Amino acid sequence: MPLDRATIDELLRLDRAHVIHPITELRRHEEAGAQVFVGGQGIELERADGWRVIDGFSGLFNINVGHGRTEIADAVLFFASDLSRAITGQALDVNGGHYFH
Repeated sequence: MPLDRATIDELLRLDRAHVIHPITELRRHEEAGAQVFVGGQGIELERADGWRVIDGFSGLFNINVGHGRTEIADAVLFFASDLSRAITGQALDVNGGHYFH
């Protein structure tokens, strides 16, 4: 998802003013600035400049199953929906947010 230069510059300004990045080499961050990511798929992240990089660090904190896993989003959507009230303790197959016997 391409971002225009003004949006990227505003994100970088806000980042510098309000975000403290954990486990960041602060001198390098001050010199080079932050990276703006616009998407991710599997183990890769896409930067605003179009480069794709391996996300080798996020599993330490939050993403240990990869980015863009629609089947996980579908399961979360199902279990957050009204259909989840029909759960009776039986094992469910979740496919695209639909319940199957």
